[in-house]
Amino acid sequence: MSRAMDPNKDLPLMANSDVIRVRRYILDLAVHFDMHTFSGSVTLFLEQPQDRRDGGSNPGRRNGRRDSKGTYSTDSKGNFVLILDSCDITVESAHEIITSKSPRKDSSSSSQGVPRKDRRLPSTSGSKLESTQNSSRVSPENGDFQEEGSSSRVGQALQFSVEPWCLKVWKDGVRSPEDFPAAVLIKYSTKSKGRSLMWVYDQAGNECVFTPGAWINNRSLFPCQEPPGALATWQAKIRTPKEFVVLMSGDDEAITTPEQNGFVSHRYQSTSMPMPCSVLALAIGQWKSVNIPPLQGQPPTNTGDSSPSTLPARLFAPASILHFVEAEFAQLLPRYLAASHEVLGAHPFRRLDVLVMPKCFASLGLASPSLVFVSQTLLPGDRSFCPRLAHEITHAWFGLLIGAEDWTEEWLSEGFATFLEDPIHGLAEKLSEKQFKDWSNLKALIRFKVLQQELRNTSADLQIMRPMAGDNALNHAGAGSNKPAYVKNGLNQDKWFQQVHYLKGYFFLQHLSLKVGSSQLLRFIRSYVNKFRGQLVLTQQFINMLFETFPQLQDNGLSPEVVSSEWLDCAGMPSALRAETFSWDNSLVKQVESECNRWLALDKANRHGGKPQKRKHTGALLAKLTDPTNKSWAKLSPDQLVLLLEILIESGHRLTAKTMQQLKETYGLVKQNADVRHRWCEMVIRNRFMDGYGDIRIFLLEEQSMGVYLYGELIATRDPVQRLVAEACLQAVESEMDPGCLLKVQKMLFGET
Repeated sequence: MSRAMDPNKDLPLMANSDVIRVRRYILDLAVHFDMHTFSGSVTLFLEQPQDRRDGGSNPGRRNGRRDSKGTYSTDSKGNFVLILDSCDITVESAHEIITSKSPRKDSSSSSQGVPRKDRRLPSTSGSKLESTQNSSRVSPENGDFQEEGSSSRVGQALQFSVEPWCLKVWKDGVRSPEDFPAAVLIKYSTKSKGRSLMWVYDQAGNECVFTPGAWINNRSLFPCQEPPGALATWQAKIRTPKEFVVLMSGDDEAITTPEQNGFVSHRYQSTSMPMPCSVLALAIGQWKSVNIPPLQGQPPTNTGDSSPSTLPARLFAPASILHFVEAEFAQLLPRYLAASHEVLGAHPFRRLDVLVMPKCFASLGLASPSLVFVSQTLLPGDRSFCPRLAHEITHAWFGLLIGAEDWTEEWLSEGFATFLEDPIHGLAEKLSEKQFKDWSNLKALIRFKVLQQELRNTSADLQIMRPMAGDNALNHAGAGSNKPAYVKNGLNQDKWFQQVHYLKGYFFLQHLSLKVGSSQLLRFIRSYVNKFRGQLVLTQQFINMLFETFPQLQDNGLSPEVVSSEWLDCAGMPSALRAETFSWDNSLVKQVESECNRWLALDKANRHGGKPQKRKHTGALLAKLTDPTNKSWAKLSPDQLVLLLEILIESGHRLTAKTMQQLKETYGLVKQNADVRHRWCEMVIRNRFMDGYGDIRIFLLEEQSMGVYLYGELIATRDPVQRLVAEACLQAVESEMDPGCLLKVQKMLFGET
């Protein structure tokens, strides 16, 4: 049974895209760093959804849900109302754009007399349309949506109303979506408090602004249609001072044009495939770049298509860290692109820009068409965090090329991307079968331990991979209803920082690979991509295809009912998961377990070394254990160090300060990657190792994408000194911190405000 929307936790979807659909957005914006705003316009090109035009629905098309036909929102006078999802914008005006084959005498004789089917937008592929912000006439280049001999101009003003979660636009006398203007121009400006944008300073101290992947998506950047089925193309013209670079989702690199007063316009367009407007990403800053050419001399890949195996790529970052970025990514990036092509087929997009974000960026990575944002956390200097870059590259297929019809089924993107990190990295590094098996199982064991922790600290309702299955997908109440659609837990702070969907999705696919074989599963995933490319899917469609392809699964104890009850629709750890699966006959894990036993023995010796009767024995043991020439000490990889620290934390032993210092120095823990240092900080907290509090401070200041959990650890101990550490760190970074992270930490420290 559907539950009522919780306004404090659920994200409303107000747009009436079931009866009228935006097919293209034209953004024309100028950036104002002094006011932290954009100003300009968005032009919307509208038409009926395909299912209303055809009188039915085609579940294979990427056209969203079909609701009751013939009912739609109206104002008190019976005028049809176009509803757009938006918040924190100031609207100056709304006008219709008149399109006709013969120029109209005045705007009042507008589109009402033209049948809707004659006012559809033709294909926009390969074409451009000039913006309408500073002109009373739309001036298309290369034709665009107009037919030969047609004209277009700004018509009469439309009525509008700005509400907390939406913008409503209507025209007096227009009673139905069929008679609503085919194009609408909205002049507006953003607000500095808008949550779709972050205005901060980069690592070089220069101003920048970017879309952080906020829980409200792009609603405070431009009014749009948010329901997943509302797919559109877009074009943008962004004006900036000449020293700034604009990076944006789009088919090709920006076309830049000098303008007056030291400004430059940057033009992007995305017309190759209609996409949800939530995946549009924008970043403006004074970055420098380096080109990464495609791999040369690659052997033919077994893809069955003629598409290139790698793409032209560029790395962007502040000049002060660009050489670090190039050293970290330049070698592996083209290899990842080639490996992902080998596994998944043709790349969905023609290019790739990778931007290293300011340290306040709250995620390790964020993928959009042709543009990936990554955290500076991915730059440890040893390439050990590069598999996360493979994760983001994989989102081009899972999350972008194939989207979730129900946003709460995020495992369809995050679970797949997490699962594919390992085979893509293994191919790129040319690991042998044995090397790959040991390394991927080591990673699986670490993920298993993280999932255990996540499940202990996450409410049951947030542990379900298909949480809306009982709420009629997105709980769309139907056009004409006063009850809007919503995304369950879309505003829930507790959900923003948990990884359950990533990890349960990963382990579900890992479990399938054990049942059918890893190579067979990868081939199946390739077939799944080919079947559903360019579509929105539900989990059930994946399950149906899985059992059609592998009917023998039901003979092996795995039925659709078991998948639902064990994996998709229940909380907790699936009973089929066992840590032993990943540690058995694994040389890397055995090495870590041996080292862990040594450290526990060393700690015991340190603890009793001061007693006279123990000095002789422990002195010899300490000398042996701490002798740097003792070759029995293993050189552990970063992933092995993560597991070592995890096991030491799980052991429950409180290590002596001397052991902690020896541990830190032996492996150079403060110079390791952020995963290792995060576990080290956890050990410092658990063992109250005061000489390590400075390490925690550095981590919380520099690795903000991973720091929220540590604040919780510091507070949970109820140690007054550790609480002071948390408060001091928060005070140092709160002015630049991601708003969602800041709210979460403030809630942990000070309770509800």
